Amino acid sequence: MTILSTEAMIAYLWMASRVFSREKKMLNAMHDAHFAAIFHSGTTREEKGKLANAAQAALAERYATYYQAWPDMNPERGKQYMAAVSLEMGNAFFPRRKSGLHFMLQMTITVEIGNFFQNTQKLRDALEIVDRD
Repeated sequence: MTILSTEAMIAYLWMASRVFSREKKMLNAMHDAHFAAIFHSGTTREEKGKLANAAQAALAERYATYYQAWPDMNPERGKQYMAAVSLEMGNAFFPRRKSGLHFMLQMTITVEIGNFFQNTQKLRDALEIVDRD
C-alpha cells in the first residue's frame, strides 16, 4: 500500500467512526477487517504481526490528531473543524509537503470530507442497525 492509500483508508475509517459512533460493534468489525487485510498482506507470521501492530499504532496516532482537530460534532463549528481536520489529513496524505498544501488540494480534501459526512449520515439515517448477538 502507498502512503496515500493507507492514509486515505485511515481518514475514511475515522470519518465513519464519527458518523457511526453509537454502533460500537459495527465499528469494531470495520476496524478488525482493516487490520486483518493488513495482517494477511505479510508473508511470514512475524511480518504479519509487525504489519498489523504498525497499522494499529498508525491508526491510533492519526485518530488522536483528527479528534484533536475536530473535538466534537458542534454544527456551529463544523466548517472550522472540517478545515482543521482537512489540513491534518492533507499533511498525512502528503508528508513531504512541509510548506503546507496547495489551496486546490486543501479544498479538494475539504469537499471530500463534507461529501463523505453528508452521504454517510444519510445512509446512517436510512439504516436500522440491529445487534444480532
